[in-house]
Amino acid sequence: MNDIYFKLKDLLSDRDLTGFLSEFERLAPQSRPIGLSELTQRVFPVVLKSCLAEGTVTAEAIVHVWRLVRTGSLLIVDNELLEAVNARIEKAWWAARGPDAPPPEKLRLFQDDDMHLTARRYKRMESERPIPAGAVAMRRVVVASGYVVGMHPFSDALSFKKNVCASNQEREFLRAIRHFFPTLHAYPNMPMRNFVDVDGFVDRLSERHRIYARGAIVDVLLCTVDEDPLAVIELDSAHHDPEEARERDELKNDLLDMAGIPLVRIRPLDTHTVRCEDFYDLLVSQGEELDKLRPRRIAPRRTHDSLVPAEMDVYVSAG
Repeated sequence: MNDIYFKLKDLLSDRDLTGFLSEFERLAPQSRPIGLSELTQRVFPVVLKSCLAEGTVTAEAIVHVWRLVRTGSLLIVDNELLEAVNARIEKAWWAARGPDAPPPEKLRLFQDDDMHLTARRYKRMESERPIPAGAVAMRRVVVASGYVVGMHPFSDALSFKKNVCASNQEREFLRAIRHFFPTLHAYPNMPMRNFVDVDGFVDRLSERHRIYARGAIVDVLLCTVDEDPLAVIELDSAHHDPEEARERDELKNDLLDMAGIPLVRIRPLDTHTVRCEDFYDLLVSQGEELDKLRPRRIAPRRTHDSLVPAEMDVYVSAG
């Protein structure tokens, strides 16, 4: 993502179609930011449909959309939007170009049977082709698949929400841990300060430990049903091999050891392991070590009221 992407996103958020179309047209193909298709295919159609329903789209914007679609710069696959532009283009065209301008061509709609055209054409060619004498007749099966670009809610498309897992591999690893420890709670990417009283013991460590502890994050934190920390599981990879990464791992080892929280490091041999099933098998292979993390008895956290003196009087006897 870059500044251009967020500028275009802000223009759509403000429902400024004219500004968005002008900025979009000025972009050269090689300079278009990553994620631009998300705006043109998810956000822009929703904004355009809403503005058309409210009647706030100007004639210049209609002509602009028509021109971008005609030149192939902008893709619109929603026939309802294409029909809406076609219904307004002549009036908008003459308002922008004058009444003597030749009428523009209508935008082509996506037909329901477009995706079957190739299959039907091939079938007709096969039926018309003569079969040589002595040849074994073969029947070819053609499979045609159709895809539909769906409309997404405008609020979701403009959301800045992120998944709590940074990658699909982390998500699958978390699923495997939750299956392996069904009676425990597993939380991903948990800051160490959330479950370790860093200020309570960090003064006894080096300055490097203190700085690291305030920003340290663990891959998976295992907790009891009362949210008491039980253990930490780290998913290691080749990214942990450099000297700097090994130093950070040592700092994390020291802090968790001092806090009395077991740390288990899991490292798959196959760096492409991304499935929950593969991670689960890896956990099973280290079941003897991981089984020590299972609490033999999960006792609930109990609280009780304590008596606190509201006031105190001291009497000193004269004798």
